[in-house]
Amino acid sequence: MTEFIEFQRNIPGQYIYSAGVLVFFLIILVLSLRILRRATEQRERRLKKKKPIPMVTIPTGTMKTKLASGQKSRFESIENQFTITKKLLIPFIISIGLILAIMPFVTNVPAAYLSIFAAVLSVIIGMATRPILENIFAGLVIT
Repeated sequence: MTEFIEFQRNIPGQYIYSAGVLVFFLIILVLSLRILRRATEQRERRLKKKKPIPMVTIPTGTMKTKLASGQKSRFESIENQFTITKKLLIPFIISIGLILAIMPFVTNVPAAYLSIFAAVLSVIIGMATRPILENIFAGLVIT
């Protein structure tokens, strides 16, 4: 009976599963980045096609520079929005993919190591989310 259990632990299916999960999440990552790039391009095209509001007076030199700087700031805000989304999306997809790929090998790790890893990870996550939670609760108190 123990020979069968040892044989089951050494099955290369674990490696096939892990490789499949990593390839799947790589495809998801590439597709999501492509979707974000298309959305950015669509918003920029719409902004370029947008006609300016008709003015009562003929724009002077300073008005033209303000209009141009407003247009430029709109493009920068679109780029910033999608940059933040990319910075959050990429690590999220990679971490979920790695966690799912490592799952078959967790049975070989002693429970003490897993609990230490979970404790360290929870402390790190807690320290990282502390400023966000502080701002949320401060906003609730202010409202």
